[in-house]
Amino acid sequence: MDDWSTVRYYQNALEANYARCLIEAEGIPVFLKDEHIISTNPMWATTLGGIKLQVPTARKSEAEELIRSRENEPFEDPEEGSSPTCASCGSHDLEGPFTTLRTKRGWLGYLVGVLAFSYPMNYDRVYQCRVCQARTPLS
Repeated sequence: MDDWSTVRYYQNALEANYARCLIEAEGIPVFLKDEHIISTNPMWATTLGGIKLQVPTARKSEAEELIRSRENEPFEDPEEGSSPTCASCGSHDLEGPFTTLRTKRGWLGYLVGVLAFSYPMNYDRVYQCRVCQARTPLS
């Protein structure tokens, strides 16, 4: 069996499968380690280190370049036909969207979820500016 190397870590299966499809389209074999267990119980994502996107070691640099090239493409909102802007500096150079708990509502939902032994549902979706590193809520 070939040696496999981890290229990226993802907190949810949707983002991991997007990257998997991108890499598989170029003919590179891909394995998503811990995908099913994290999809079954998302609270384990942090404990297990996320979903690991793995490729054969010999093709790791090629896969990293594919993902990096896609991450650096400017984001365009298909509904509005334009890219969102940073609320702090006005730049269009944003990455994401990401899920975050960095709001009072997010942390309160997390606390209630932990105390009630359920999955916290109050994640906020944000973009992060590559220029000033500010986070802009997904509108």
